[in-house]
Amino acid sequence: MTQHLTQSRATRGFTLIELLTVIAIIAVLAAIGVGLTSAAKTARINARAQSELQQIATAIEAYKGDRGVYPPDNPLTPAGSPKQRVNPVINPLYYELRGMEVREGKFRARGMEEALDPSDIKAVFGRSGFLNTSVEGGDPSRTYLDPKPASVRRVTLESVQVELLVSPFDWPGTLAGPDGQQEAAPINGLRVNPWRYVSSSPTNNSGGFDLWIDVYTSAKAEKRVFKNW
Repeated sequence: MTQHLTQSRATRGFTLIELLTVIAIIAVLAAIGVGLTSAAKTARINARAQSELQQIATAIEAYKGDRGVYPPDNPLTPAGSPKQRVNPVINPLYYELRGMEVREGKFRARGMEEALDPSDIKAVFGRSGFLNTSVEGGDPSRTYLDPKPASVRRVTLESVQVELLVSPFDWPGTLAGPDGQQEAAPINGLRVNPWRYVSSSPTNNSGGFDLWIDVYTSAKAEKRVFKNW
């Protein structure tokens, strides 16, 4: 009888050890799975952002090849001023690369009905019109880029609704910067994440243009900058 009880206890003890071992193995596999999922997500974001960077840069170069100048940016100070400044976040790239038409004195993106008054364009983009525009008796506009819906966002700026070229990966709602302070969104109050663009006074590509975007995989992830320099 004593021998039987001893064997029974030993069996129960061994079963408990096995159970703990299985639990530990499951925990390890779960951790590996989470890591693989996170890595896959990061790889997907990297590939998408890099692909869009190349597409936009190629479209800009094609524009330059046809027109002899790069698409205009959004000046904050007059051209040629000693300390020329540009708003890289709010730029007219979508309209310049998509192509515009003028009807009754207003600008419409090709294939769209929404119109922009020159005063609206001036209020948002610092210019009274667009270069890549079809006008009666003049050269037709050309479409250099036809972005996917996820790469365009309509926003209201200066009481005017405009389209911006954006990353499909929105800016996180809450984000702590390197110093622990919350990093402001590119456009205050919005999670939209536009492509940044400077052509009149680039600091990284002299004689060319600067094109970049900041992307986060999550609120705690390291910021990735996708750029053409």
